Amino acid sequence: MASALANIPPAELVVLCELDRGPAPLVLAWTLGSTATIIVVLRLYVKTCLRHSLGWDDYTMVIALITSIIDNALFTKMFQAGVGRHIFCVTPENISETLKWSTWAQIVEVIALALVKISVCLLILRLIDQTSKGIARFLKLLMIAVVICHIVPLLLYVLQCRPLHAVWNPQVQGECYSSRLTYTAAYIAIGLDAFTDLACAVIPVATIYKLQMKTSTKVAICILMGLGVFTAGCAIAKAVTLKGVFDADYTWGIYTPALWSVLEVQLAMNIASIPTLRPLFSKIREASRKGSHSSGKTLVPEQSPRPMHLNKAYDESSMPPLHGGGNTRRVDISVVSESDLKYNYHQITPPGRDNNV
Repeated sequence: MASALANIPPAELVVLCELDRGPAPLVLAWTLGSTATIIVVLRLYVKTCLRHSLGWDDYTMVIALITSIIDNALFTKMFQAGVGRHIFCVTPENISETLKWSTWAQIVEVIALALVKISVCLLILRLIDQTSKGIARFLKLLMIAVVICHIVPLLLYVLQCRPLHAVWNPQVQGECYSSRLTYTAAYIAIGLDAFTDLACAVIPVATIYKLQMKTSTKVAICILMGLGVFTAGCAIAKAVTLKGVFDADYTWGIYTPALWSVLEVQLAMNIASIPTLRPLFSKIREASRKGSHSSGKTLVPEQSPRPMHLNKAYDESSMPPLHGGGNTRRVDISVVSESDLKYNYHQITPPGRDNNV
């Protein structure tokens, strides 16, 4: 580093030390974090007040949100210490602070990403229920793989030095192994993250296509669920730029992979929760439609199909089976509104049968 600095003219060195890439990523990270917070809160409102279907996918997403806020705080501390500036322009004390906060940020980020991926898989499991046992089995195996592939780098980050603060404090004598082992495990986890994002974007498309609902609704939900390809892109970009952590100019080199890491977590939470808000959007649309109808003209409301259990000629055997089977199968449709469905079989109850199936 000293020999490299000797070849830099003083005027150019001054210009290099004036460069600071910190403010813009912080604004982006906290903007996406605020958006994710609002969307997750709305998700909880939909699940508790409109659908009454709060589940483990929601609990997991709430924990992921809390973890991501901690990750954003650590991300902020990294940039305040010197990330985004050249290392020869940062004081030794701030270099130590950068190493400390970046180590903790990597640990928290691994936890947040694993929680988001698990939440998405749990959401899709609720969506398909038991309609496709093969896909359900695949998602469960995928969740196990996500847990394992994130626990390994997590442990390597925590145990890379004994004691851990030997990573950032040169005055502490400790036993450390090569950081390349840690980042090799990180590459494996990143690859699985990208695969999980793509799988969770494709599976709902194939499942929703089979449901009895409007074509426009199918297309809208498939697009929303398919947004996961963007988080897969973030994971790939992070893998490509991860070599920056080995740069001698560490505070400058870690900037890009750190930025992609934060973007991946925040985008994943936003994208994973947006599809669950569709009942809220439908309610707002229906309320605005009723408001426009009451502006002066009396309109004849559109007649909806007569429920089957109100027809005198109806009996239980007249209900058409799903997919050719004799028994109806329940599908969690918490990501759609009831008005979008043409036939909602599990809500149609023959006379004399209890509703709580």
